[in-house]
Amino acid sequence: MSLICIATFLFFYFIDDSKNVEIDKICASETSKAVVVQNGNALAKTVAIPDSVYELRGFFDLNGDSLVLPVGCVLKGIDAIMANGIVVLSNNCTIENLKFQNVKVVFDDKQRLRIKHCSFEGNFKTTTIPEQNYMSAAIYGNRGKDVYIENVSICNYQWGISVFRSSRLIIENISFSGVLSYSIDFSSHIENSNYHDAVHIAGTNESRIAHVNARNCGACVLLGNTSKYNIIENCCGNNLWDNGVYISSGNDNIVKSCEFQNVRGTGVKARGCRNIIMNNTVSVVGTGYGITGRGKPIGIDDYGQEYNGEGSSIVDNIVEDFHDYGVAVALYEGYPTSRVYVDNNRIFNGFSERPSISVYCSNARVSGNEINCPNSYGIVVPLIKEKTTGGYVILNNSITCNRRGIAVSRCKNATVSNNKIYAEKQGLVVSETEGSSFIHNEFTGNGKYYISDNIIGKRNYYETFGDNDGIKPSDYSILEKRK
Repeated sequence: MSLICIATFLFFYFIDDSKNVEIDKICASETSKAVVVQNGNALAKTVAIPDSVYELRGFFDLNGDSLVLPVGCVLKGIDAIMANGIVVLSNNCTIENLKFQNVKVVFDDKQRLRIKHCSFEGNFKTTTIPEQNYMSAAIYGNRGKDVYIENVSICNYQWGISVFRSSRLIIENISFSGVLSYSIDFSSHIENSNYHDAVHIAGTNESRIAHVNARNCGACVLLGNTSKYNIIENCCGNNLWDNGVYISSGNDNIVKSCEFQNVRGTGVKARGCRNIIMNNTVSVVGTGYGITGRGKPIGIDDYGQEYNGEGSSIVDNIVEDFHDYGVAVALYEGYPTSRVYVDNNRIFNGFSERPSISVYCSNARVSGNEINCPNSYGIVVPLIKEKTTGGYVILNNSITCNRRGIAVSRCKNATVSNNKIYAEKQGLVVSETEGSSFIHNEFTGNGKYYISDNIIGKRNYYETFGDNDGIKPSDYSILEKRK
């Protein structure tokens, strides 16, 4: 062998060795397969050889039939269109570079699948299937493992991608255009809009959904049925009639770096335990961010409440132009969650009088938030009849509003300190609250403390500023006037 040949061999050897191992395996397996070229026909019986590459050219009409790919098959389009049927995948199958028209790709109890560089165009209309039917997706899967769906565009299907009871999915670089109205009307809703999601996965663990771009549909991503350890990131959406991202049931999931606008429901909402919502931006929404538990009692906290859904957080997010709440931590089926953290969020311009941050939770921390919402309230612990929460820590928040800056109702053992509050009506309102401290808060504007005889609780500690604070303490409260 000549020196030139040896050098060339070594050069390509080391280049190949530096490639991603997974891609190498796929390329190696494909190049070793037999190649079968198919020109436009029905393909009903021709794809029957396992571990083969089928190169398709022209137009293929399945005529309503199912095309079953055997194990290890690669279906590769070369300027090809496939229409009107179902493609069923077996283990180790790959589909790439195909245009589908009114076709569904499905798999059940399969693994090591790849769907890439494909487009799907359906014929679904909003009045076609009003009921919930997940099979009305471009890609439908059940009990999958190690499934890659990437660089896929989908339009005019009821769902884009629906996958259930699966693990280790990667769904990224997806474009979905639905058939719902192109303009959000916050005074109305679309029936069954939650049946029209770009990506709908449930019972799915250890997966990643990234760079999904959704418009004119229900939600960009819906995650349900106690899905765990998933990451949803860098997704975006416009004209969403349900939510941006909704974790309807799940634990230990992360939603980060997403951006949504014109969302009829909530920008990012999570129901479950230890979910993290961080570094997202939403604008023109119903509610910016929301957290609840799942409603099932799992224990007793220090305040006699049965609690659930503990340990979630909303951190470092932005919300602008909201119609209902900026951030809402709420009851679900009558039960508050526990140990929720709402930190370092920036909240601007609420259209209604509802709170910029509403938190009903045991042992919640609300800190470092910047609120500039002239029409809305600032931070509110709502008054709920016959229910008491406690353990709130509300500190280091900057609040600008024309209504109430901070309102704390019917709770125990709260600490409200080091907040900067500009309010034109009432800076801080305390109602039926016990064993709590209100210290080191700074007030500007006309709103100071507002605590009256008939609404304050007992054994609270206040640091006041003078005779104009409006405080009328009970005999059980302690006042310390700041000099």
